[in-house]
Amino acid sequence: MKILFMGTPEFAVPSLNALLGAGHTVCGVFTQPDKPKNRGMKLLPSPVKVCALSHEIPVFQPAKMRDGEALGYLRELDPEYYRIVDLNNPARVVRALEVCLQTGRPYSEQRTKPRRERNFRILKIGTDVPRAELYGRIDRRVDEMLAEGLEVEARRLYPYKHLNALQTVGYKELFAYFDGRCSRDEAVELIKRNTRRYAKRQLTWFRRDPEIFWTPPGDTDKIIAYIDGTL
Repeated sequence: MKILFMGTPEFAVPSLNALLGAGHTVCGVFTQPDKPKNRGMKLLPSPVKVCALSHEIPVFQPAKMRDGEALGYLRELDPEYYRIVDLNNPARVVRALEVCLQTGRPYSEQRTKPRRERNFRILKIGTDVPRAELYGRIDRRVDEMLAEGLEVEARRLYPYKHLNALQTVGYKELFAYFDGRCSRDEAVELIKRNTRRYAKRQLTWFRRDPEIFWTPPGDTDKIIAYIDGTL
C-alpha cells in the first residue's frame, strides 16, 4: 500500500516505522517546519523528519496546509486541479496531494467520470428551527449523551487523545477535564457551547444554497404544498 504520512512529534515515529516495517510504501511525509531550540536557537528537524530522511522518504514542511508552500506542491503536481479546487479546503488539497504522490499521476486525470443521467429530481427542504429552541435541544442532547455514557467512552479513548479523529466536540472538552485543565462542569458547558457554534456554522453553510426551501418544523401542509407546486 502507498501511504502519505503526516506527523511531527516523537510518538508518531513508531507508527511511521511500523508502516515501513510492514512493507508499505510511504511516498511522502508532511511534518512541521524545523524549529529553533536550545540556547543557540538552532533550527532542528522534527523526529518524524529525521526518521523520514533516514529512509530517503520525500519530506514536505508547510507551515499550514493553507499556506503558499503547501498549495505550491499541488500546483506543481497537478496544475489543472489546482485551478479548480477550493484552496481554502485543506482536506481536498491533502486528498489531491495523496493521490498525486501515491500514483505518480495528476489527481485531475483520475477523477474525470462521465456525468450520469438521473431519472429523478431533488427537492431540498430545510427545517428552520428558532435559534433559542435549537440551542435548547442541543443542551438537552448533551445532557442525554453524558447520562448514556459519553464520559465513560471518553475515558476509554483518553490514551489515544492525540489522534486527529478524536479532536472533536465532546471528546476534546472531556480530555481537558481529565488533564485537569478545567472542571467537569466547565467541560460540559464547553461541549454545549462548541456544539451550538458548530450548529451555527452548519446553518450558515446550508443557507448559502438557494435551492433549499426553508419551513418551520412540523408545518406538513406547507411542505406538501411546496412539493405539489414544484413537481
